[in-house]
Amino acid sequence: MKQAQQRGWKEILFNRRMLTCVFLGFTSGMPLWVLISLVPAWLRTEGVDLATIGLFSPSESLLPILVMVFIISFFSASQDIVIDAYRRELLADDELGTGTSIHINAYRLAALVPGSLALILADHYSWPTVFWVTAVFMTVGIVMTLVIREVSDDELAPHTLREAVVEPFREFFGRDGLGPAFAVLGFILLYKLGDNMAVALATPFYIDMGFSLTEIGTIAKFSALWASIAGSIIAGIAMLKLSINRALWIFGFVQMFTILGFAW
Repeated sequence: MKQAQQRGWKEILFNRRMLTCVFLGFTSGMPLWVLISLVPAWLRTEGVDLATIGLFSPSESLLPILVMVFIISFFSASQDIVIDAYRRELLADDELGTGTSIHINAYRLAALVPGSLALILADHYSWPTVFWVTAVFMTVGIVMTLVIREVSDDELAPHTLREAVVEPFREFFGRDGLGPAFAVLGFILLYKLGDNMAVALATPFYIDMGFSLTEIGTIAKFSALWASIAGSIIAGIAMLKLSINRALWIFGFVQMFTILGFAW
């Protein structure tokens, strides 16, 4: 791992490593936005009811779609873990904060493909064509994977499946006991659950209100994107004044009340 050095911001920001973070962040975000933005829009326009979309309790005819969603989710989560680990090994300590910020914003920009471009195309082309076009954008990650170099330290890297998978879980559950471990997992699961469900149901909600897919793709998705970017900047500033624990509580309640706005 690279050692931290005192360098200027231009040297930290403008280099090949940060460009790698852009493309890997984009690649990391694509599968998620396909699942929570494009797939719900497709299902709703095909007449699938909101309860089925929200809870994903599909009938037998939707079983192949459920299987595909599971497969994409599984490999997307695996890809995220690899990308996060690669970014940690790639960046020096004084580059990590900037690189992570660039990664997250590229992750959000990826939403413009399935959440905006694909919805606009869906008003003019068939859904199979829309999904083909969307899938092509994943070649960005494939090409990037082929051209970037390996950066891991072979001496520190796990050499068996047990070392890579089993031992980290044992260390996590054994560090402070089962109670704190399950509390952390419960927090991770529940903190973004409402927000993720609201995002997944937002596009079907817009469709039911009579908006066209083009209107949703050009207005709703763009406004959500820039609001997310602005929110991340404001949160970063707020974190300078607040502790992490306090900020999580504040933003958690703000998130809860904004979701209730859909009900209103």
